[in-house]
Amino acid sequence: GPRLHGPATTSADGETVAFSEVIYTWARTLTVADHAGTRRLVTAPTTTFTALALSPGGQHLAAYARRCTKCARRLVVYRTGDGVVTLDADDEGGTLAGFAWADNDRLLVLHTPQISPAKPRPGARRFPGSEQGLWAISMAAPDAAPKRVFSSPDGRRYLSVISGHGQAILVPGSGAGHGLQVVSLTDGRAHFIRSAHRVTDPQL
Repeated sequence: GPRLHGPATTSADGETVAFSEVIYTWARTLTVADHAGTRRLVTAPTTTFTALALSPGGQHLAAYARRCTKCARRLVVYRTGDGVVTLDADDEGGTLAGFAWADNDRLLVLHTPQISPAKPRPGARRFPGSEQGLWAISMAAPDAAPKRVFSSPDGRRYLSVISGHGQAILVPGSGAGHGLQVVSLTDGRAHFIRSAHRVTDPQL
């Protein structure tokens, strides 16, 4: 039978919880439960979901989706009220390094572009440029061009992002220095807080 796959996620007020289940070692489901009961959002026989994150108010559920063990991860966002997909973004040949909710309506995405693509990718790119960037996607207009919030002026690469209190916190990768990059979501100003040792799991 089904079993939980990874940690559950909750809204800021604790009223809504979402979790993924494993069925027959691969097929996954997404379930959202709240004070009104439980609603099955997705049953995907060929998809695995990881890194679930509910928006602060519980209206949206973001997750990585992968259709096979060798397939690239996609970033998907569902409306929890009706299960409609509002965002489906691929890695554009690079890497989706992390995501976090800035608020109820903005999703922050940390994207690393492909360094030397073998050939130009057809069509418009959601995350243009040649530097790793932190982008804000509006859930009110998910198909519109996202806003670039931050890009590292010194080429430092980051592994993950968390958000809270009007800030985004970026965790640098190995060899990029010990500390945290703090970015204001109001004006984009950034400063690097150095630490004696490598930071792996900051919390806000």
